[in-house]
Amino acid sequence: MDSLISALSKLFKQAYEQGVADGRSQQTVAHKMIGRKDFDHEFGIKVDAFDKHYRDKQGFPKPEGDGKWYAPAVDKWLLNHQNVSN
Repeated sequence: MDSLISALSKLFKQAYEQGVADGRSQQTVAHKMIGRKDFDHEFGIKVDAFDKHYRDKQGFPKPEGDGKWYAPAVDKWLLNHQNVSN
């Protein structure tokens, strides 16, 4: 009986992790470029918080030559760097 419970537990964990991975791979933001003032509307990040906590963070997407960020790249970075607590 313990081996059945263990096997089911492992199966549920794998299914959950696959669901999370699948959800992260789906695009949730339109292909567009956004300026720093658009981060609040697009991601709920105020301009001051963006400048202080995200803009220069290692690995954060860099703006293009026009000073705008590719929204899907930012979305993907945010999803991959979120803190999830149990």
